[in-house]
Amino acid sequence: MSLNESYPLMRHFQRELEGFHQALSIQQRSLKEGYVLLDALWRDADHQAIAVMLETVMAENDAYLKTDAPVFEDHIARKLQQLARYLRGNG
Repeated sequence: MSLNESYPLMRHFQRELEGFHQALSIQQRSLKEGYVLLDALWRDADHQAIAVMLETVMAENDAYLKTDAPVFEDHIARKLQQLARYLRGNG
């Protein structure tokens, strides 16, 4: 695959990655809101096991969205800039 062919594919990947991060962020907010409502209502024996699982998932999602996601997006943006410069003959 040539670099000319790679550029539009990388742009598509960049848009898909950004969309994934936005969707994950929206779902994370929804999960937190639902968890708050559920936590106030649900207090049986199974509550603690589910609470630990949900809190773990939410913490992992938060960590990804706050640390990994920006790094991935910046990396792809940098590579696209480098590739664009190269394709224009400025690289």
